[in-house]
Amino acid sequence: MNCGGKALDICGIAAVLFFSMTFSCVIPSGSEPEAFQMSINDTVAPFGRIAVMLSNAVGESTLIMKLFPDNIVLTAQMNKTRDTASFSLPLSISGNSIYMLIPQAENTSLINRYRDTLFFHTWPKENEPNNNIETADSIFSKIFGSLSIVDDVDWYVADSAFLKRCVLRNYGGTANLRVARMPGAPVIESALRDTEIVAIPDNAKGMAYIIVYTPLKSAGGYYEITTLR
Repeated sequence: MNCGGKALDICGIAAVLFFSMTFSCVIPSGSEPEAFQMSINDTVAPFGRIAVMLSNAVGESTLIMKLFPDNIVLTAQMNKTRDTASFSLPLSISGNSIYMLIPQAENTSLINRYRDTLFFHTWPKENEPNNNIETADSIFSKIFGSLSIVDDVDWYVADSAFLKRCVLRNYGGTANLRVARMPGAPVIESALRDTEIVAIPDNAKGMAYIIVYTPLKSAGGYYEITTLR
């Protein structure tokens, strides 16, 4: 093409257009999967299940995450609306500890959707063995435990000067508790309910011992004890 004078500008524009059309990127049909945000409760029970909430519904039927520092892979089924996944926590999880969940993806092309790393803290958990007064665990505000065998008995100790009520809650178990100033001298015994509040009498001075057991001789599930001042 022979260009001269003002025609040179026109030739330059034509060349740019030709170059752009020749080397332009091809936009694929369809769109990449939408990224989503994940959230979790800051503090969770060291037993049972943990829920991960998604900011919007996803197409996958499962969600895979790796738990650190235990380096355990957890797989959960999504709920019907596919915006919440529920994981079973491993029995090895510790109480009063910080954990991290990092998303995984079987399909590597979807990994960019998983942008969040989640952190959570666990409530205190009983330390076995704690089946007598010498090995009793201390309670400050809340603790979780489990009666793993039918003859299991868990002991806890608290200063009754700062303890006015105990709240017992069962999660799939039949735990009961009694509070004593010393072994063999019960102060008050709770009823067997999913949630039961036990008042500590004003004359219960000194250390109070909380003994958890199952009168039905059945194991399983876990329980929560909350102390109120």
